[in-house]
Amino acid sequence: MPEIDLRSRSISPQHNVYFVRPGKNYHLYQPFVHSEAIIADLPFLELQRGVALEEQASVINRIHRSRAIRNWYRGDRENAFPSRDLSVYPDNVRDLGISQLKSVVERYFSEAKKGDLVLVIPGSITSDAYIGELTGEPSDIITLSYEYVYNNEPLQGRKVKWLATTKKNLWPILY
Repeated sequence: MPEIDLRSRSISPQHNVYFVRPGKNYHLYQPFVHSEAIIADLPFLELQRGVALEEQASVINRIHRSRAIRNWYRGDRENAFPSRDLSVYPDNVRDLGISQLKSVVERYFSEAKKGDLVLVIPGSITSDAYIGELTGEPSDIITLSYEYVYNNEPLQGRKVKWLATTKKNLWPILY
């Protein structure tokens, strides 16, 4: 097993370590690394910065809308561009996909605390996996956009301080 030096940092039982996948086909890997952030692969989620997730309005509707917009950009274009009006989206979990996305939102913006560690795994076996520490509270939501990711649709996430890197191919468990 490879050795990773986190500058002799010990991880207390109160801290968690999260494996974070940077989007389908790892398309958010470069934005994660360069923005020093983990980013939910949910365009136009529109959570309010500084507001706890449990106090955010219409979270499930927002997830449905984000998934519809994301799917449209990924090629599901049988219909017109999805509505941005939250009232047209259901406010309940209707399928496994929404349930999984709800879990991502809860982990990013509620469960993962300041100081918890994240491991971002690259798609390429020879690329670096990044180990980082969440630098803000769960409600310290950042909003970013990239022309090459969902045509500048806003994406939200959390800031990270990168602590170390390691080659993915040194960790057989990661691939």
